[in-house]
Amino acid sequence: MTPTESGGYKPDGIVSMSSTVSLFHPFLPDWSDAQAGADKRCRSWGYKRATDFTGSREFCKAWDRHGRCMEMQLTRYYECTE
Repeated sequence: MTPTESGGYKPDGIVSMSSTVSLFHPFLPDWSDAQAGADKRCRSWGYKRATDFTGSREFCKAWDRHGRCMEMQLTRYYECTE
């Protein structure tokens, strides 16, 4: 599963890459693809590379009636560096 760019802020040099996983398709995103995408975005803004922040953010988008998360968005943030 390849994460896609989900946001960013050029003045601060921050890029976010997100992917969605579900209860029935629990495969983790390929964060190396996310790194490549963040590097590309940072270069387009005039920076040399992207450095990922430690960890990722998890957000449940849909719950079932038993309280289980059915669909989760995983987001990792990157800082553009010189």
